[in-house]
Amino acid sequence: MEVFSEAKAEDFLEKEGFPVVERDLSRGIGELRESIKKVGTPFIMKVSGERIFKKRAARGIKTDIKTYTQAVMEFKDLKKIERSNGVLVQKKISGKEFIAGMKKAPEFGHSIFFGNIEENFVFRIAPFEKEEAEKMIKESAAFLPKKDDDAISLILLKLSELSGKHPEINDAKIRFMIQDDGNPKIIDAEISFDKS
Repeated sequence: MEVFSEAKAEDFLEKEGFPVVERDLSRGIGELRESIKKVGTPFIMKVSGERIFKKRAARGIKTDIKTYTQAVMEFKDLKKIERSNGVLVQKKISGKEFIAGMKKAPEFGHSIFFGNIEENFVFRIAPFEKEEAEKMIKESAAFLPKKDDDAISLILLKLSELSGKHPEINDAKIRFMIQDDGNPKIIDAEISFDKS
């Protein structure tokens, strides 16, 4: 089993055509100022590492940072976390938050799931077409404007396509926000690969 760090998972998804929030990985303080320039303010800082799965529990997320001085202090704090190999500087955005992903089972291959951040998860066996993605959204009782439905459909269809393109994916989970303009952005990602 190979597990990608958040930074590596988001880079992988972006190369596959998924909309990912602006971010940059800093491995040392010397890279931090350039990361902030790339991302802009305000921003979030997250500990990065291949085996760090519960960033919140490890106090590995610092939010609403606006200055370089504050960023340096938070960087030093995050680098102290066990297995840290860098800090992900991520643009802070706002919007409606959802979770989607895929799981692989021996019996039927990949299933795609979708829901809000707390409950109402729905599942479908991949692959599927847009009509099925729209049914998933309705069944989740999200009750969103059409532009938001379209944004979510895009994410679900891309996950369905990804399952066929990369059958070695064991599971994947993404958190994404739909901004006021209807554009979705992935703000967190986890992916593991079956290398057997």
